[in-house]
Amino acid sequence: MYGDRWISAVEWGVIAVIVAIDFAFAAATGIGVNRALDYTKTFAIILAAWPALALLIRVTGIAKGGDFIAEMMAKALIFIYAATVFEYYLATSPAPLRDPWLIAADRALGFDWPAVFAWFQQHAGLRHVLAYAYSGLTLETGGVALTLAMFFPARARRFTTALIVSSLFTIPMLWLLPVAGPFVTFDHIDLPQADYTQHYLAMRAHAFASIPLDDPRGIISFPSFHASSAVLLSYLVRGIRGLFPASCLFNAAMLIGTPVLGGHYFVDVLAGLAVAAATIVFIERVVPVRAAPMQPLFRGEPNPSEASGA
Repeated sequence: MYGDRWISAVEWGVIAVIVAIDFAFAAATGIGVNRALDYTKTFAIILAAWPALALLIRVTGIAKGGDFIAEMMAKALIFIYAATVFEYYLATSPAPLRDPWLIAADRALGFDWPAVFAWFQQHAGLRHVLAYAYSGLTLETGGVALTLAMFFPARARRFTTALIVSSLFTIPMLWLLPVAGPFVTFDHIDLPQADYTQHYLAMRAHAFASIPLDDPRGIISFPSFHASSAVLLSYLVRGIRGLFPASCLFNAAMLIGTPVLGGHYFVDVLAGLAVAAATIVFIERVVPVRAAPMQPLFRGEPNPSEASGA
């Protein structure tokens, strides 16, 4: 088991490495980042809130130990920024598309994507319910992060760990195993939810002069980041009465809708579940996420047992 400071230092190191790789890709491809300076200034301000909040807490004595929230927010946002740019650059992979491999794997498992898609098209009510869950990932992620930060501070520290580790398992596959996804393969790119394919194909063709971070899209097909996130979000809130069962139901709906609504092969979802499992194994080996009593941040510092991850 390692201390929070050591883990945080490693996470910042990972972010620094990804930023350096982004610069290398920009130089190699000639593709820049739209409004890069504006985003850099914004994140610098967010990062500056970390020591400012720490000083405020020290002076006022309110929410002792809560300065990590500013660090967590800054770390998560900067990582998402750097990782999104990284995704786009990896989409320029010269390797041939491997969709035929995944289609063959689906068929070997008895999953016929066009048939499943057609079935969902005939059941609009179910499709709308699942679409709500699938499109709610960002809102759920923010809600989980806020809830953990306010009421389970020690566990909240593992939020960024889960985000970074799962991304490191997922994002490199854009380069190693490029996949356009079933929306492209089965000619459904006219669907609203297929808009991400435009960016993916444009990056593969080097058609962008700059990465449009003012309009970022999730361009990962294999493994499914939605699938891994669904499991990890439930994992992070496990043991929390009321929230955990609600999270399981919501994320189960997300998983069911992922192939059709997210344009994923079935093996994309299975790979996403494997990423989640690997991430959980990693976290449990480093700093286990244990069930802990509620410790509202505004009441003071987390108790020793929670702070240690017990």
